[in-house]
Amino acid sequence: MVEQLKRLKMQYKNLLVSFCEDWADEFSMKGFRLYTQEDWDVIKTDLPKVDCDIDSCFGTNESFEFDDGEALLNCFYIKEIDEATSKILMSQFDGEFGEQCLFEAAEYECAQLEDH
Repeated sequence: MVEQLKRLKMQYKNLLVSFCEDWADEFSMKGFRLYTQEDWDVIKTDLPKVDCDIDSCFGTNESFEFDDGEALLNCFYIKEIDEATSKILMSQFDGEFGEQCLFEAAEYECAQLEDH
């Protein structure tokens, strides 16, 4: 019973996942998104399995380029946050803020693995 409660508590941990990437030494792109531990674990497990180039497009013709899923995963910073902080970020930013292209690329690549 105690182990089940620990797993359940871990599953619902709130994580603030962010990135700050420099594009062509011209400007930095920043963004964050809230995840549960369970949802982030899927990305953390599946993304390193992607062994091809990943382009994450933004703007009209710009993109971040990564050699593989591991390289993309390494650009994210993860911070555990409490429930109160999570609620504030949800109410003010709907759970995400800034550029979202890297999160979208990570989720897309993981979904492609599941489809095959």
